Amino acid sequence: VEQLKLYEMLISQSRQPLLRYQPVLRPLVTLLGTFSPGPASPVLENNLVLLLNQLCVSLAREPSTLELFFQDGQEGTANLLIFSLLVPFIHHEGVIGQQARDALLLIMAMSSDNPTMARYITDNSFFCPILATGLSALYSSLPRKIEVRGDDWHFLRREDWIGVSSLVLFMNSLEFCNAVTQVAHPLVQNQLVEYIHNGFLVPVMGPALHKTSIEEMIASTAYLELFLRSISETALLKTFLRFILLHRHDSATILHTLVSRIASNSRLCMVSLTLFRTLLNLNCEDVLLQLVLRYLIPCNHVMLSQRRAVKDLDLYSKTADKFLSLIPKCCQKETLVSQEREEEHATWSKGEDVQHYNTAPY
Repeated sequence: VEQLKLYEMLISQSRQPLLRYQPVLRPLVTLLGTFSPGPASPVLENNLVLLLNQLCVSLAREPSTLELFFQDGQEGTANLLIFSLLVPFIHHEGVIGQQARDALLLIMAMSSDNPTMARYITDNSFFCPILATGLSALYSSLPRKIEVRGDDWHFLRREDWIGVSSLVLFMNSLEFCNAVTQVAHPLVQNQLVEYIHNGFLVPVMGPALHKTSIEEMIASTAYLELFLRSISETALLKTFLRFILLHRHDSATILHTLVSRIASNSRLCMVSLTLFRTLLNLNCEDVLLQLVLRYLIPCNHVMLSQRRAVKDLDLYSKTADKFLSLIPKCCQKETLVSQEREEEHATWSKGEDVQHYNTAPY
């Protein structure tokens, strides 16, 4: 513990790139090599994560020092150590977990410009599987029933879940996934979203949304709406939308199951409608088609006398012609061209008159 504190103090307070010096680097690597991923005393874990956090901060400030840790050869084990020692703390609660996630996020940001590091993360580590499957484990600990206040409740506000420790822990991990997707290399990003889809959404969220209990269906729908509202990165949103629009559970898509609940229990109906509102606010064409336009295309809401005109197929872009026909005649291309020709003719005629006038004899 004292050695960890010493190195943490040296790295955090030094204004020089100490990691460039072998007398500092080699003992540090040896010290880290004495630790193995697994449970330890709280004091030891706290000091270890703090040192690793400061080490990642130093690496982020001096990207050129990465080659000292991420390289082939005997010292290449330091690459595995730094990463493998941080990964078990991804889903840890409290300050230790936050420091570990911050350190890993720095590594993810550094990987965006370092394909070698990105390939190491995807090919030689279990970072993405642990992060995605950890969401599954955390979701299983969430309350199966939500205690609501008032009959008008229909979605989870921050004040509703900030006091639920299991949900806070899940949201921290989900926000970390969103941040990793935002800053990491595309290789890491693609692998992570695939693991989230195949390791969390399909095997966990799918069955959760099809529970037989009304209370459990309300809770799972409210959780899904909260997750969508909390995600900002496009790649992660696409994964959730792919799950909702395309994944089939018991031969029916998730969206079809959710739509069928509009006519069910009033509380379940309100929660489902709130989820639809969140989906529509994403301004996704596929969502708009499945939730709105597909029900308007049959034209059952139109009078019988008007359906024939509405259902006319526009096979030859007649609609575009109709829009173009609305252009005022003064702004149409033919009119503008004729006006330009008239102006050119007038100018040319005027020029002829001037030339004739200048060459006329006195």
